Amino acid sequence: MGGVGKTTMMEQLKKVAEDKKMFDFFVKVTIGRNPNMLSIQNDIAVCIGGEGLREETVTARADSLRRKFEKKLEEDKKKILVILDDVWEKVEIKDIGLTSPLPKGVKLLLTSRDSKVCTLIADTSLLQVVRVNVLSDAEAQNFLSKYTGVSIEHDQDRFQIGCDIVKKCGNLPLAIKLIGTTLKSQENYVWRDTLNRLKNHDLDDNVQEIIRISYEYVKKDEDKEIFLHCGLFPEDTDIQIEDLVRHGWGLKLFKNVSTLREARDRTNTCVRNLVNANLLMDSERLGCVKLHDLVLVFVLERVSKGDFAWIVNHGDVSTWGRDEKNESCKRISLTCMGMSEFPRGFKYPDLSLIQLMDGGLSLEFPKDFYASMENLKVIAFYNMQYPPLPTSLQFLSNLKSLCLHKCKLMSNCCSYIGDLVNLEVLSLAYCGIQKLPSTIGNLRKLKLLDLTRCADLQIDDGVFINLVKLEELYIRGSLTKRIHFTDANLKELKMLLCRLCAFEANFYDMTHLKDLSFEKLDKFKISIGCEYFEFETISFKTTLQLDLWRNHRSGLVDHKIHELWS
Repeated sequence: MGGVGKTTMMEQLKKVAEDKKMFDFFVKVTIGRNPNMLSIQNDIAVCIGGEGLREETVTARADSLRRKFEKKLEEDKKKILVILDDVWEKVEIKDIGLTSPLPKGVKLLLTSRDSKVCTLIADTSLLQVVRVNVLSDAEAQNFLSKYTGVSIEHDQDRFQIGCDIVKKCGNLPLAIKLIGTTLKSQENYVWRDTLNRLKNHDLDDNVQEIIRISYEYVKKDEDKEIFLHCGLFPEDTDIQIEDLVRHGWGLKLFKNVSTLREARDRTNTCVRNLVNANLLMDSERLGCVKLHDLVLVFVLERVSKGDFAWIVNHGDVSTWGRDEKNESCKRISLTCMGMSEFPRGFKYPDLSLIQLMDGGLSLEFPKDFYASMENLKVIAFYNMQYPPLPTSLQFLSNLKSLCLHKCKLMSNCCSYIGDLVNLEVLSLAYCGIQKLPSTIGNLRKLKLLDLTRCADLQIDDGVFINLVKLEELYIRGSLTKRIHFTDANLKELKMLLCRLCAFEANFYDMTHLKDLSFEKLDKFKISIGCEYFEFETISFKTTLQLDLWRNHRSGLVDHKIHELWS
């Protein structure tokens, strides 16, 4: 069942295998209740080859994966452990590039709530099923004591109440961990009241009640806001903390912060408080967190009613447009895969955030898409093929954050963006734009500009010089194509660096660094003289990579690179 510790056990097995160097590659993907096979295939490709897939169909990607596996196994003689976590229904292993029986050198590890699912996927003659049971009574009591510090020797009354509570938890580790964190240092009456709240319910209801209790004991409203905001993302998703920062800034979730650096510190504090309360989990990916699926059930129930009125649908989107909460909805998050036409009559006047994911080339939007969104503050599009972008300030004068990630954009889109003069966060990361027009200089309130992996980018003169409030600039190039800095760009960049506190860039020529000063930077990732630097392996850490010809090395002091560590 959910929360029994299947994923935790899998992670421990993976760590042992890594420590013992049993395999050359570890391919771990989460399947989930509503699997996005295109995304799963891409994740597998990155694990075994370092690069994503360009093919657009499941079948074509499966063939590409099969060739990648064959090369690693047959030519390179590598051993590979493939882990499929949280499998709900049969997965065709041919879709992930494998064959049945499994190729020599491959081991497959599955976690599922239903052992029958495993028998449908794997060769039953070779299958070994390990059932993960709930804790025994003694283990459950000790587990609660670990989180509360209450033992029978020191507090017999609370210990006995605790024994009754763990029974109501069904000896489920996740439930005990949550309630134990909440009850730590609480008075006896809190323990008694908690036990009373868990009486006369079945286990599923009790788990949700425990999550509700844990949520109620979160002290700060900002922590609760960040926790609920995580519910906008699909099940089992690695939620980037930086997305929470940029969305939170646009929604004005944080009190008494005036800079993005302060907002990032506040967000990280909120996230750490939630992880310590076991409402969020640390992800294997640096800079990311996750929601347990049982916790996500609670979040979605809460945001879909009451004062929140959010619409979150990452499964079947065929009926969502008939929702009745048009007038009151505050935030919408949808996965658009398979949708060919966005519903017309899209009227949400109170909407503050819209987040769309995985829209295909065939998806068409109404021309008046933003006509009834005058209160919209955040637009976040992920992996959208030609998403609808605002073409006028007429409807979006309140927009603060425009976050586009891995989207295909029309060539003239940036000219329209320049009209959004109240914009404070603009991310075009991995969107591949090749020109940043001078109209972007109209964004005089902009505090963050992210152009990560915009290959072969050319920047018009006058852009940087007009971004008078910019605090953070991310302008890293691609694997093979660099950003073209003109002399005018560099001159403007010199003035910009005097006030930036965060900066990421690739410089391929030491002469580009002439007269640039880095002494104001708090956070940076800079490569000099390198064809490429894979920054994604380190999440928002200060990093400098040098790959210089010998006659350039004396220029490190001349070009003030030493200021980065002064």
